Amino acid sequence: MKNQIYGNTVPNQKKSWQSAYLFWALLLMSFICTTVQAQNACNCDPTNNLVSNGDFSAGNTGFGSDLPYQLGCIQESYYVSAIPRDKCSLFPGTLFDHTLGDSTGSYLIVDGPRTATTGNTIWEQTLSVTGGQIYNFSFWVQPRFSSSNFPLSLGLFVNGVAVSPTFVPSNSTAWEQFCTQWQRRGDTSGPVTISLRQLNNFGEIGYDYGIDDIYFGSCRPPCDFDLDLEYNITPFGVDFQANGNYPNSPYFQVLGVQWDFGDGTTGSGQNTSHTYIASGEYEVCLTVWATNGKECCTRRICKAIRVQRPVDPCELLPKADFTIRPRSRLSPTYTFNEINLSGFPLSGITLGYYWDFGDGTTATGQDAQHSYTANGVYDVCLTVFYYDPKQRKCCSFQICKKVRVFVFVNPGDPVDPIGPAPERQEEGLTDEVLKIFPTPSDGHIQLSLEKGAIQSVGVYDGPNLVYRYEAPVAKSKVSLDLPTLKKGFYTLKVQNANGTIRSIRTLIE
Repeated sequence: MKNQIYGNTVPNQKKSWQSAYLFWALLLMSFICTTVQAQNACNCDPTNNLVSNGDFSAGNTGFGSDLPYQLGCIQESYYVSAIPRDKCSLFPGTLFDHTLGDSTGSYLIVDGPRTATTGNTIWEQTLSVTGGQIYNFSFWVQPRFSSSNFPLSLGLFVNGVAVSPTFVPSNSTAWEQFCTQWQRRGDTSGPVTISLRQLNNFGEIGYDYGIDDIYFGSCRPPCDFDLDLEYNITPFGVDFQANGNYPNSPYFQVLGVQWDFGDGTTGSGQNTSHTYIASGEYEVCLTVWATNGKECCTRRICKAIRVQRPVDPCELLPKADFTIRPRSRLSPTYTFNEINLSGFPLSGITLGYYWDFGDGTTATGQDAQHSYTANGVYDVCLTVFYYDPKQRKCCSFQICKKVRVFVFVNPGDPVDPIGPAPERQEEGLTDEVLKIFPTPSDGHIQLSLEKGAIQSVGVYDGPNLVYRYEAPVAKSKVSLDLPTLKKGFYTLKVQNANGTIRSIRTLIE
């Protein structure tokens, strides 16, 4: 007769005596090879038991069995009570349950099978599980109520498939725990049937035992973890990282991370950085506090590191530089762009930019734009400030360049102040008129002296003579080829046949 409260059952499988002995031997070897792994799964605090009435405090409810529920010394039956003698008068009267350990508790009392069969489902229950979740499956067993020539063999199953090595209790009257882990593969959630089976019997009197505190669910890990610290010495200091091998459990939580840098200062956080003022060897210690939801635990590790004096950021960082670009050929507006610092890895370094355009106006920012109001040569200076918060140090670097503005028309010049000028002229003290075309130019320049003749031309970059032209015979028009000169403003000093010198400025682009 089968007593089934609910859930699926697995039929008994008939085997010969020889097969039964061989089966028991193979399962015993399996237990010997895997018992350590199975026992490790017991090292936890149950927090979410999915099993209903796993401690049998509600009596004979919530589970199924291949055995009938009967009183008396009847082979292949079970009963739920406080002591074995309530089931059979031949059983002990003082072996209490595992949960409470006294006469007020209850547990499953089994009068084991005697026939040469295996695979009897002693207990089973259907539960709902989550895909991908790891579950702990465990139970406590009272090994025997009577003598037995062979040890008892028990196994845990999910949907009829064994999920544990064979559990072989000792031949004693003390409660023993067996457990293993099982994971629902994939992402599919749904019901499963878990069962506890007796795997051996040899027609002997015995195999009378108790079952209590059946557990299937998530498990609180012990408050234990491994800790290590890593560091990386940089030119600006030392970067530290805390590496913990923490349990993969929703109950485990890191409460705090504390660093002692060995120089009288401390820090916090999983990752941190520190700058040492002096060179030397320091013992750095990392302390981590954690909890598994029930108790607190602490781990501490120390390492010795050797550091050098941090590098001054002004000694290491690249020097600033900038470009100058006019908006157009005849525009007084210029754009200034810093070019050396934009691609440099300035981790943790703050930069400040200050521009002085040389005409009494200033600006900030990595790039700037400015419009001049008069012709002239201006000294434009860029000052870059470097601030290192780790060293609490600020330093600066300055670079200056000249800007030549030559776009505004003097009174009397026949040049359209809005559009580009085809030529520029300079009047002297006589009726002679000196003209230059084009301006700006690419270095190919034409000079003309109306009502006069050109004898020589000197081209000056500031005070320096960079090119000189001597005409074999003075003439009114002269062509100059200056493609080798760098871009910029130049002054041309033109001498006529009478020795009079006139100056005119032009821009070569």
